[in-house]
Amino acid sequence: MLNEISAVLREWGTTMRKLLQERKYSQFDMTKAYINSLLTIYRQLLSQSVSQDGLVKLRKEASAKIDEGNRLFGLDVFPRDDKGVLMDEKNSTFISPPPLSASSPLSL
Repeated sequence: MLNEISAVLREWGTTMRKLLQERKYSQFDMTKAYINSLLTIYRQLLSQSVSQDGLVKLRKEASAKIDEGNRLFGLDVFPRDDKGVLMDEKNSTFISPPPLSASSPLSL
């Protein structure tokens, strides 16, 4: 989660500079608020003084904030499990449809 937050902060920082150059101050302030809230979560995760339940709560909070911010800024949003962990081919099940045969009504 720390690596993901770091990557998001870098990406949002780039967005923030662009907004400042374009003089979109209200969006700049909103981006700054999202960055500050993620930095707070990042510091709490680094402190390692959070209980296991608190860690799960922080992970969910960070995931929600990242997804909300990415939607707001028009960036990619990735699927997550119920604990806030990014889903990929290693930790999820993707079902692929069966191949179409030549006699299938859906084949071209």
